Amino acid sequence: EPDARDEDQILIGCYGASRHEKGTDLCQIAARRYLEGKPDPRVKFAIQWVHDFTDRTGDLVKKDPWLERHPQVDFIQAQNVAWAPAARLGLHRPARMKRLSHDPSTGAFTALVEYERGARVAAPLRRSGSEEWFVLYGTATLNGQALGRHHYAYLPPGTGVASLDCPAGALVLPYCNGGFADQPADSAAAAGVDGAAGAPPARYVDSYAMPWDATVLDPKLVHLRLSRKILRDDPDCRTYKLAGQPQGRPADGRVGLETHPHDEEMFLVSGDMSAPQGVMHPGAYFYRPRGILHGPHFSDLGFFMFMRNPGTDRISTDWTTTTLA
Repeated sequence: EPDARDEDQILIGCYGASRHEKGTDLCQIAARRYLEGKPDPRVKFAIQWVHDFTDRTGDLVKKDPWLERHPQVDFIQAQNVAWAPAARLGLHRPARMKRLSHDPSTGAFTALVEYERGARVAAPLRRSGSEEWFVLYGTATLNGQALGRHHYAYLPPGTGVASLDCPAGALVLPYCNGGFADQPADSAAAAGVDGAAGAPPARYVDSYAMPWDATVLDPKLVHLRLSRKILRDDPDCRTYKLAGQPQGRPADGRVGLETHPHDEEMFLVSGDMSAPQGVMHPGAYFYRPRGILHGPHFSDLGFFMFMRNPGTDRISTDWTTTTLA
């Protein structure tokens, strides 16, 4: 998009987090080749660099020092992404947000949304798409249901927000699956709090009251010693909490690469998770489309993450014969 100071300037951006994998190392190569071959002062590059990572050959990929010194290249750290009004995502609520991913073809998005102390939605709102909530901290009363830290809510299509109170403030991880933005409604009934005709009922889950399930484990991931709590298990999506214990590494140090025939979305709440791209820490997020080769995964401190598998109610893994340490 053009710079406001110069109509003729072109900014080429490589930003995250996206819903499709991108090769940041290839972006660096392309930017350098262009700038070396065509030193056009009108063209600038912006590359979001989350962390250094290793490629499939095991080589460590870092920022190119030549690009770091170049006046036409800016590297953006994910931690420095600014908060923006939640209304930019169609959430007309007293909150600010950081968008994590967005699918412009369907309108689906995932974000961090922060409600300040005393934030309140008094006028009912209606939505056509579904909305999932995972409370990272704070408290909120949504449609009369009290939600605390690590509580979960699912509002199916046609279910709106009749009321929302955050007396102590709250940081929420919402997943909004398509549909139009918040629209004013004349009443709670008009907001569709009871859901659209034929839609499943809304769910409000105290996940602390659920037992951990460690009975269904992939034997190739036994080194992580996984447990889970399934929060939602519908034909269009499985949503769950996943935890692994510390020192999650196999005895021989090698694990196979894998793919899934469905999408996979993760937000790391606590602990760490290592992958060839680097070590993920609390706040790390990815949206991985189906068919993407990934792994292996290890954890030194153990981990607790919030996960979704859009498009399926059953997790399926296709393992390759390729292994990495």
